[in-house]
Amino acid sequence: MAEREMTFEVVTSDDRLKEILHSKRDEPRYALDTEFANRFTYYPRLALVQLAWPDFIIVIDPFEVDVTLLEPLFASDALALMHAASNDLDVLDRLLDVRPSRLFDTQLAAQLVGLSRTSLQFIASELLSIKLDKSEQTRDWTERPLNAKAVLYATNDVAHLFDLADELLVDLERLGRVDALREECALALATYHVERNPLESWWQVRGTERFSTAEKLRAQFICAAREEAAELLDKTRRQLISDELVLSLAKKPPRSRDQLFTLLRPRAGEEEIVERVAEGLRDAGAAEPNALRLPADEDPAVIALRPLTSVLQAVTNHRALELGLDSSFLASRGDLLALVQGRTSKLDSVWRREYLTHDLDQLLKGTVGLFVNDGVLEIH
Repeated sequence: MAEREMTFEVVTSDDRLKEILHSKRDEPRYALDTEFANRFTYYPRLALVQLAWPDFIIVIDPFEVDVTLLEPLFASDALALMHAASNDLDVLDRLLDVRPSRLFDTQLAAQLVGLSRTSLQFIASELLSIKLDKSEQTRDWTERPLNAKAVLYATNDVAHLFDLADELLVDLERLGRVDALREECALALATYHVERNPLESWWQVRGTERFSTAEKLRAQFICAAREEAAELLDKTRRQLISDELVLSLAKKPPRSRDQLFTLLRPRAGEEEIVERVAEGLRDAGAAEPNALRLPADEDPAVIALRPLTSVLQAVTNHRALELGLDSSFLASRGDLLALVQGRTSKLDSVWRREYLTHDLDQLLKGTVGLFVNDGVLEIH
């Protein structure tokens, strides 16, 4: 397929954005993407918004333009075309009071048609025979001025979404999965970022596997203090305390506040981290062993369910193979655990209930069984 020819413009004024949005108010579809930076801040910082219509792209500079001007567009009935929308939506949520009312996520569509990979670069190559240059992917998007190569990269993230959506829709209709995509996209729009419990942030630190319970408790409370301070100061966690230092403090806590201050070496304006970590260490010392929040792979209650979830995983893998879908997209191990524990998960969706969840429910109730017939897994 030949590349779609589209003109583009970098928008740096409110008046120009209002003018363009007014001129495009009757368009039934628009493509949307963002660029953001999160190397030095707790919350990702919005650095660009790319909007496209079938014949025109704008690159909005949020450092110059009021992005809340996009709210009427999002509230309209126009269909937003996005790729891997959740990250972009989370970033925009901090600035806007509304999300797009309708969504076509090309990554979700690619997963539903069974593509082996679902990056924008891959599906553009696979479906449109277009090679996207991703060399600017890791640049610092907060840097100004933007060079021509960066702007071109940004436009490419939306320029092909119209053609990709059209190609994917053909495959979805052939497979009878259009309603499944609608449901997945509606769920994506309705799902908001859930902040991690600070007391569980230590799960992301590698190297605690052989720690004693007391050492794990110290790691838990140190990381909780780090998480809360990072959010308050809008700094990255590792800017305040490295993971290596977390492990060191948990193994061998300091004897005094002065020693802790020397170990942490806080920058100007970050001194509060010392008090928070000191308080965390005191809380860890006073905590009972049952105050330790364990990740799922270390939780005895979850470990006891592994044989059962392994059986459900085998059924899921078998059904995914039949459907030509990635097994983890159909249901993750966490989704299967949630089903066993009676919690909500994506297995509650209508299309998954038809394809998988009903059988899993019947299996858990004991009304059906698993059999192997000539090497093929059967459920009846």
